[in-house]
Amino acid sequence: MLIMILSAQKILRISQMFESRNSNRMHVLNKFLEMSKKRKIIITSFNNDLKNSFNIFKDLSIDLKFNEINHSKMLRKIFSPDTNDIGDKEYLNIFVKLIEKIKGINLLNLFCNTFYVDREVGRKSEIKESGGIDIFIYNENYSIIIENKITQRAGDQDNQLARYYKISKELKKTPVAIIYIPFYYQDPPLNDYTEDYRKYINKIKELLVIIPAIDPINGNDLTHGFLDKCSEYAKNMKNYTACVCLDQYSKFIKSKGDVDKMAKNEDMKFIEKVFSDMELKQTIEDIVEIWGNRPNIIAEIFLEYLKTDLNFTIISGYCGKMIDDDVFIYFHNDYQIGFGSIKGKFNKIKSAGKNIITEKDNIINFSGEDAFWIYGKLKQELFNNNIIEMKKKFSDIIKMLEDEMREILKMSNFA
Repeated sequence: MLIMILSAQKILRISQMFESRNSNRMHVLNKFLEMSKKRKIIITSFNNDLKNSFNIFKDLSIDLKFNEINHSKMLRKIFSPDTNDIGDKEYLNIFVKLIEKIKGINLLNLFCNTFYVDREVGRKSEIKESGGIDIFIYNENYSIIIENKITQRAGDQDNQLARYYKISKELKKTPVAIIYIPFYYQDPPLNDYTEDYRKYINKIKELLVIIPAIDPINGNDLTHGFLDKCSEYAKNMKNYTACVCLDQYSKFIKSKGDVDKMAKNEDMKFIEKVFSDMELKQTIEDIVEIWGNRPNIIAEIFLEYLKTDLNFTIISGYCGKMIDDDVFIYFHNDYQIGFGSIKGKFNKIKSAGKNIITEKDNIINFSGEDAFWIYGKLKQELFNNNIIEMKKKFSDIIKMLEDEMREILKMSNFA
């Protein structure tokens, strides 16, 4: 009795172990699914059509070469409600909502009335501190500082964001957000600030909002999260000049995206995560081993399906069913499918069986015959769907072959 209890306990532990292992595998597969979806979003958002399609900024060589200054000029025109034809206060509201979404703060009521937009604010003539604030949005009391790094070649100047914060304070405008716009997501370099500016680092981190030019995964970026929404708003307002301008500008920026680089970045993040957890790594290795053996596993699933759902009999990797008292249809776990005979009717049905199989050349490759068998091999590309569809397709093939052979036996009246 004790042995039986111990055995039961051991079986329970083994069962729990396998259940836990399968749970881990499903968790990892869900992570794979997330990564796969991200890669698909990247590829579909930045396909070759975007690079090759007409774009007014690119094809007409408008003064928007891919450099930092011209992008800042363009953004300033978009933010400024005074810009002829395209200006609208709502664009800043859309931008502020994006900041609030990323940062979890409430700024909308600070800029709901009058505001101004300037470029190169605080620019000095000294070589060491020559750069001014790229875009400075402000009202009587508050400011939003925007540092544009859309051009991937544009580096950061010494103490840059700290200097901008200081400039805004000297102008008696309290910064409520410091926006950093790199092309892809990246943090600004804060660790190499000189001693005079290090005291501002904590405040910069508190106000910092990173809005990359393109980030199709979550859409909290300049193109999807701001420009596209501004374009949609302009369309709803029937301002088609602004709608086209904003849409074309967004697509121009997107066209500069490197699909391979963005997908590679997601791959690197995933692999880094895997190799930081050895249990996770082992689970993935298990999944890879199972996946590599999937043709055999799927064949075994089909064998079991034939037995339980279609009344076939399994014998040593074969699964068969009698069509009459002599002829049978069978399936083997190497995807071999065909007809056989037990009592000697084979010579009479082999020609018909061969015709049935070869006529299905879109699903079966005819393989050959021997003393008791005529057979072909199912094409595995038929089984690249989900398991329910695979079973249905497999069942349809079996039933079709079986019905055709029954009809031949009936019509021929083999003795």
